[in-house]
Amino acid sequence: METFEKGFIAFVLAGAMIAVGIIGFSMNAEEEENSSQYLSNFSSYRDLANFLEDHAASYRGDYAYWRDGAPLLSGGDENSASHSETNIQVEGVDESDIVKTDGQYIYLVASNHVSIIKAYPPEDLANVSFIYPEDLATDEIDANRIYIEGVYLLPGKLIVLSSVGYYYYDYYYNTAEDSEIPSEPDGPWTMISVFDISDVESPVLIHSKAISGSQVTSRLVGDIVYIVTQRSIWMYSDSYVLPAVQDDGLESDMAPDEIYYDNETKEAGSFVNILAYDVGTYESNHMSVIAGWASTVYMSQDSLYFTVPKWTGEIVWLESELVPEDDSGTRTTIYKISVDGIGMDIVAKGEVRGWLLNQFSMDEKDSYLRIATTTDWVDMKNNVYVLNATLVQVGAVEDIAPDERIYAARFVGDTLYLVTFRQIDPLFVIDLSDPSDPKILGELVMPGFSSYLHPVDEDHVLGIGSENSTVKVALYDVSDPANPVETSKVTLNGSSWTMASYEHKAVLFDKEMELLVIPVSTYWYSDDWTDYGYWNGAIVFRVSIEEGISIRGTIEHTTSAQGYSGEIQRSLYIEDYLYTIGYMQLKVSSLDDLSEVGSIVLGSYPDYYYAAREA
Repeated sequence: METFEKGFIAFVLAGAMIAVGIIGFSMNAEEEENSSQYLSNFSSYRDLANFLEDHAASYRGDYAYWRDGAPLLSGGDENSASHSETNIQVEGVDESDIVKTDGQYIYLVASNHVSIIKAYPPEDLANVSFIYPEDLATDEIDANRIYIEGVYLLPGKLIVLSSVGYYYYDYYYNTAEDSEIPSEPDGPWTMISVFDISDVESPVLIHSKAISGSQVTSRLVGDIVYIVTQRSIWMYSDSYVLPAVQDDGLESDMAPDEIYYDNETKEAGSFVNILAYDVGTYESNHMSVIAGWASTVYMSQDSLYFTVPKWTGEIVWLESELVPEDDSGTRTTIYKISVDGIGMDIVAKGEVRGWLLNQFSMDEKDSYLRIATTTDWVDMKNNVYVLNATLVQVGAVEDIAPDERIYAARFVGDTLYLVTFRQIDPLFVIDLSDPSDPKILGELVMPGFSSYLHPVDEDHVLGIGSENSTVKVALYDVSDPANPVETSKVTLNGSSWTMASYEHKAVLFDKEMELLVIPVSTYWYSDDWTDYGYWNGAIVFRVSIEEGISIRGTIEHTTSAQGYSGEIQRSLYIEDYLYTIGYMQLKVSSLDDLSEVGSIVLGSYPDYYYAAREA
């Protein structure tokens, strides 16, 4: 790797590891008074500029600014067929995905467009209509800067989420001699586009809303979309470029007194923005705060938790990764935002030792927040904390599994299942029924590790991970919490990996159908390395509490003989049919015997884009 590339990667990763406080702006006086307990706002632009000059993030260097134009390095029709939904963390809190279905149509993001596909019955399988970047464009946002990231589905409405790149990208791709490249920076943005799909053959854009910053994550509760974004701090013509919102293409900057900061902020590197948008009324609310780099977001139906880790010391290379030189002081700040429709209010702030793996490291139950963290890189330890409604710590279990780190966590009711790994794979069962006295009840040690845990029922948990460089799927009996048992497992032959180990939305599981489907890629080589092979597709498992885990069959999408045609990303079922979706192909198979029923080639962009538009 070139020296510049290493340096740039180091900069980006270091920026992602250095963080500070968070949270934002409330619309009415009562909310503002409450929020001010945790954040302060600016009385003028001069106050904001002085704060940024005094709290410049040490990692941003010349990259944190753009000066004088220099570039900065699950819904559906109630009458539809029975169908699966996106695998989400919290019931009632939907997560955007590249695939949604209402039991009749599939709404699929592929090659930077949305395909609306008649999916059921499978004999009618066909592309019905398309949504392209130009269909999302506004007077302020050009189509060639739009990248479609995901969708939400509500009855009669499709919500398309997209990112909008910087103007300076046009310089590299626009060869027209008379093209005008704006010198003033613009972007990135995150945009919500609401389409009326009452006539699926002719989707109609009815409203759009955008907020500055790249998307961190989003959630949908009822008709309200919540989006968290972040944007680096930069200057243009000696002034800081403030965060902004767009309503149907009409842009307005946030006023300085609408931008907040944490009094404990030491290094300011970005604006973190949260947008609450009602897709029914098109009303919205937003908040913004000067902070470090974004971390983990967890959301229940009435609270959004945002975390920001804070490292101490310099960032150095250790065992091929960037880590803090002195990480003993690593802590994570947590902010709690109560949500009620588009209303948002900062109600609590707390802090714990260590850093979080992902969204499954947090869970809310009975107003308590439970959180699992790992501390240190050299002398690793793991912790579980219980915080009350005001984010004050009321209980903890610390220093779990020394010299290992968390690979998976799953909260189920009053129990936490925690996987740590370095040489062996301990599965810990932790009792949280008494918030003031959490305790480890049992531990199971076996080879490999699970990086995703999924509850099957109150006595069983499913683990998806790896053992000896191949995919492992295991079933754990936790009916006796003091003695968890691995009752069944399947490991694949050869070297293999699955997207399901790090992307929970790639997991299709249905307990009643005893069905588990995950995407898998496998590689094999001859002993003398003169021959090799590759296979990608879906592996269909039967998960039976009584009989264990077994492989029912496979659905092939790509082989070495075919060449690359797009790895599988998602699967879903409608009635008695399994739909597997790759980058370039959708297949329909019978759930009875997995025989192929039909398929559609999704094509590539832009060739397929132009061909479809001309057809």
